Amino acid sequence: MPLTNFLHHFDPATRIGLLKKVHASLKPGGRAAALEFVPSEDRVSPPTAAAFSLAMLANTPAGDAYSFRELEKMYHDAGFTGVPEHAARTP
Repeated sequence: MPLTNFLHHFDPATRIGLLKKVHASLKPGGRAAALEFVPSEDRVSPPTAAAFSLAMLANTPAGDAYSFRELEKMYHDAGFTGVPEHAARTP
């Protein structure tokens, strides 16, 4: 199930609740993939992800761009296991 450019709009409780619903809806062995701008742990690189994080903070009530470690914790809190990170290919 793809979650494309979606999780960054919500506060922590809403994101976890949504991911729990996604997890419950999957068949055994099913997967849910998020496509997001992911800043490094320093929150200021790479520049595009850092700028996107600033835009989310300025333009949404509770949105943000999340590091991989933050996304991984969200997925684990919702019941997912084995959360890998994959870089998107750009044309």
